[in-house]
Amino acid sequence: MFELYLIHSVTYPQEPILSNSHIRKAYSDEVSGNWSIQIQLNDIGAERFENVTSRNIGKMLPIVIDDGVSGAPVVNTAITGGRLEITGGFTKEEAEEYALMFRFKPLPLTVVLK
Repeated sequence: MFELYLIHSVTYPQEPILSNSHIRKAYSDEVSGNWSIQIQLNDIGAERFENVTSRNIGKMLPIVIDDGVSGAPVVNTAITGGRLEITGGFTKEEAEEYALMFRFKPLPLTVVLK
């Protein structure tokens, strides 16, 4: 099992910015052999994520799972509209597992911004 955190700073514990209650839809997707996780946030989650990403352009947004960094993409632009795509060379099975985790496992989503 995985525990995924989306936090605003490296000081924790703190209240997560997003939880899976903010996720409207999550699914795996494949384009030209490349697997990804597609996430659609509800209105509150979309607003929160837009605020975080717009204030942190050019900064790393590490994804922490079970106290370990799973990935650390750089925020190139504010993510608006509540639609996210997570890429990273996933296999079909990995993308499906992450999508299921986002949909069904109650978890706080936390990202450490550096």
